This record gives sequence, structure tokens and C-alpha cells, in this order.
Amino acid sequence: MLRKTSTVVAAALMAAGCYTSSVQADDTQPGASTKVQIGANRPIVDVETDTNRAAVTRIARRASDVQGMRIENEAGESLGTVRDLVIDTDQARVKYIAVSYGGFLGLGSKLFAVPFNAFEYRPATQDEKAVLLLNLDETTLRKAPGFDADNWPNMASPEFASTIDRHYGDRERKGGVSIQAGPIGIRVGGERDTAPQKPSNPQAIERAADLLGMKVVNNADEKVGTIHDLMIDMTNGTVRYAALSVGGLAGIGDSLYAVPMSSFAVKHNPEDGVNELVLNVNPETLRNSKGFDQNHWPKQADGQFSTSASAAADRDVEAHVDVPGVEVNVD
Repeated sequence: MLRKTSTVVAAALMAAGCYTSSVQADDTQPGASTKVQIGANRPIVDVETDTNRAAVTRIARRASDVQGMRIENEAGESLGTVRDLVIDTDQARVKYIAVSYGGFLGLGSKLFAVPFNAFEYRPATQDEKAVLLLNLDETTLRKAPGFDADNWPNMASPEFASTIDRHYGDRERKGGVSIQAGPIGIRVGGERDTAPQKPSNPQAIERAADLLGMKVVNNADEKVGTIHDLMIDMTNGTVRYAALSVGGLAGIGDSLYAVPMSSFAVKHNPEDGVNELVLNVNPETLRNSKGFDQNHWPKQADGQFSTSASAAADRDVEAHVDVPGVEVNVD
């Protein structure tokens, strides 16, 4: 049953124009998987089935693609756009999405930090671009704590987190992905982790706009490269990896490497007055690692950099597939 459900999910993705390559599954093996590899300009989608587990569906997008993404309510009305992502580099997750509502409800030019779990990602179809769904009532939107675009608050402070938590509270969604493909509607969601989050390290809270292009050095303070982009899991906000751009280091050609965020540490450079990322890696590790190019983005981080690189990216979810005349539920 699980295998059939994933086939329907994959069919809906194909109908929606969400991927370009074929789906392969070995039905003769127990716990067979269905995996979907996305083209260079598409999101990364993994659809797996296991006879012993619930269906696992994950969709990832680059941070640069999420920046500027349109935000709508469930009625399809435009609420605003994503101004930036606020990332906890220690925990490798998106903490907040900085939203610009524009003139909606007269909210003006202020920005609003909304918890990632309040959103639901809807992938692009052949006719529509990808959007983030935010279904909050007018009162919640009007009374939301905002800030000036030129004066960002300290989002690592317990006081700020408490203010945001009090305002949004149980209005947060359970996370997930919503897919609509003609008559086929799919809602893939799951219980979010309700365990108390560790207090944020103030130095580890960074805007995606600052992380992209950030200098990466080794422990000897030698430049290794820069951060080209981040791969974000849209179901739970996990940063799957940072795309490290390396060129000219010890004879290594310019290439991209999928490095888990856990391999980096944030360091302030007092001379330049900016933050840098420290990556304790030697040239041999980079030589032995399989880099990638702009046309072939990997699903997960390169295990050469960390044996537990992708452990945080997996999450069991609950899938409900609605097809006229057919009802399939996977719990």
C-alpha cells in the first residue's frame, strides 16, 4: 500500500511539472524506495516508501530561490514576499522567515519574523510558481511584532523568541508540503518536533543574505572558499548542506562541495568587522570529496565531511492522497 501511495505522489508531482526524470522502484525487494531526482533548476524531491515505515517525502530548495518567493493565504491572495531567511547555524535550521507584507492590510514597509513552521510550501506547477502558504487571520497579522528593515532586532535573544512564540503560539502549522496537480490533491505533513529548542547562540544566528558569499577559512585562518548557497528542506526547515565554492586552493579547481552546517563554526573577524565560517578541513579531504556543478545538485551533504551529515534531514511524515473515487491514507 505504501508503495502504491508513493506512485500516486510521484504521478502528481509529474503532473504538476515538479520533476523531469523518471521514477524507478524495485518492487521485488522489501522496503523498496522510489526516488525522484530533480533537474538543475528544479527543487530536490525525495519520495521514499518502506513497508515497515510511514511514507517519507522531502522537498528541498536553495536559499537563493526562497528569497523573494511569493507568500499567499489559502484563498490564493497575495500576502507579500520572503525578504530573507534567519538561520541558526548551530542547529542547522531556518529559525524565522523575514516577511515583507508590502501594503497588505496597511502594514507598510515593516518586516515581520514569522516562525518557519507557520508556513506550508507549495511547489511550482506548469502554470504557477512555487509559493509559501501562510494562513493567519487578519488580527494576528495586524498585531504581529514587526521591525524596520534597516534595524534588525537580536533574533537570538530569549526575549525576542518569547515575543514571537507568544504571538504565533498554536497558530503554527505542523509543517509540510501541499501539492495540487489538476484533480489530484496531496497534503504531506507531519508532527513537528515539540521538544524544547536549545537556546540560540547569538553568534550563530545569521541571515541567509549574509551567509551567501560569506568567507570560509580553516583553523590556520587560510581562505578555503565562500558559501555559494544553502540547501533548505522545505518540510522542516533543516539546512541539508552549505554549497562551498572552492577555487585555487592547493591546486584544486573551482568546484562546489556539499558540506553539512555542523562542520562549520562562526567566527567574528575583528579586522574586517564581519563574521566568517571556520571549516576544519585539509586539502586532502577536498581532493577526495566528490564536488558537484551547478547542473547537478546533490540531495544530501557529502559524507566525507561528516558521518552524520544527513541524519537530521530525515523525517517521517503522514501522507493523505485524495483522488476522485479513490481514498488512500498512510499513517
